[in-house]
Amino acid sequence: ASVEGLSYEDVVVVLFEADPPPVVRSAGPPMAEFFGIRYTADSTDHILMVAGGLVVLLLLALAGNGYFLWRQHRDRTAAGSLPATVDG
Repeated sequence: ASVEGLSYEDVVVVLFEADPPPVVRSAGPPMAEFFGIRYTADSTDHILMVAGGLVVLLLLALAGNGYFLWRQHRDRTAAGSLPATVDG
């Protein structure tokens, strides 16, 4: 794409730093951040309760999976589907 009547030699490119954008302060309540989630500083207790609840749910899910895997292993062992070890 070219501009009619403008030659390549008549084009000059100049680089210069741009002005930084102005900092805008909101008049709202003070904000805090927890793992990238922004919330009002007044809600810190609620955020920590939600995060704690999620951790408890995760631990319960892991414990449940461990229990069912243990039962499955125990049932297979009792049924004799695993080979017996040979001593001696």
